[in-house]
Amino acid sequence: MHLHANNRGARGIAGNVMGYDVLELTLLRKSDWMFETYRRTLPLDLDRPNAPFREEFALGDWAMAEEISG
Repeated sequence: MHLHANNRGARGIAGNVMGYDVLELTLLRKSDWMFETYRRTLPLDLDRPNAPFREEFALGDWAMAEEISG
């Protein structure tokens, strides 16, 4: 599973929460996999800005689910 904020969109604050116009998500059906929780700081090294002339959006520290073999 993965999450990346697309920097071609805009970002803004509503209350104390940062929001993004465009998020890229990779999702898996829970019933088909086994997962374990871990923490990651996003973006990862594999992420690239969608608009290279604009600043990448840093999502910070997130609890994620990692696939584990069963």
